Amino acid sequence: MSSDDRYVYFSQALTAVLPGPGVVAVFRRDDTEGALSLVQEIELDAASSLALSPDGSHLYASGVVFARDPVAGTLTMASVSPCGRAKKIQVSPDALNVYCLPKSTSELLVLDRDAATGAVEVRESLPLSDGPSDLAVTSDGERVYVTTQFADSVLVFRRDQATGRLMQEEALRNGVAGIEGLLEPRLIALSPDGSNIYVNASGKFDPDESVREGKAIVVLRRQPEGLRFVQVEREGIVDDTDQIEAISVAPDGRHVYALSPSANRVLEFRRLR
Repeated sequence: MSSDDRYVYFSQALTAVLPGPGVVAVFRRDDTEGALSLVQEIELDAASSLALSPDGSHLYASGVVFARDPVAGTLTMASVSPCGRAKKIQVSPDALNVYCLPKSTSELLVLDRDAATGAVEVRESLPLSDGPSDLAVTSDGERVYVTTQFADSVLVFRRDQATGRLMQEEALRNGVAGIEGLLEPRLIALSPDGSNIYVNASGKFDPDESVREGKAIVVLRRQPEGLRFVQVEREGIVDDTDQIEAISVAPDGRHVYALSPSANRVLEFRRLR
């Protein structure tokens, strides 16, 4: 969503389940009722993750940088991006860098961003094994978090705010130092103030029962000495049909929402403290 809450941007990748061209769609949002009306639709086979620059001037999609009209909300292709089809794209809060996880390779790309044109180029590539699945940049731009699905872990990188380069400083792993529930973490979301981290763990597949066990939302808290494990929440997501596909935090930080298309529902969690 744009920072003025007037436009919503949506992507749908080409898949075997949903055949046809992938798209990036632009919707105008009604200020009173929140209803959406379609403004623009662009075919893009590799459409996946989307990220708006903080000033709203550019939209980053898989392999493409779009210039955005701030009044009409419409998009025009401006340049190409080395991200390709990406699992996740994020722009740093200072708009100097773009971070992405390409689907075709196990790496984290750090891109320099031109503020005027939105164009990006690779500053560094960090090899990551064990299935990197999602990333998030803190609101102060100091840290970048990456979930690695097959290592049952969350990686913490310190960000150089002058260059955008990253240095790994911590790795939280399931079963180590009292951490529970990080079984194949897939998705990560941060509270607006950056103090709380919410991780969706998809659980381990049990071949004998043909189900996934241990699905959860894991809560971590950011402290000066590093991340601290807080809680594992399984209520409401124990059903095997509940495959969480998106997780987000409300702007006031008081509620966490998890989308489960396979179960046709949205789960709502209330933050206690």
